[in-house]
Amino acid sequence: MPNWLLAVILRPFVALLLGVAVLYPARMAVIRHLPEGRLKRLLLIRIS
Repeated sequence: MPNWLLAVILRPFVALLLGVAVLYPARMAVIRHLPEGRLKRLLLIRIS
């Protein structure tokens, strides 16, 4: 199996792992520890 095909197959799984392992805990930390204000609202904007 060529390397580029392996990269195409694994890319969604790596993105999911990044989201679960890094971005979600960072969001929880912002919700819990950052005081209310402009920066908190900016960091918690939903992108959809």
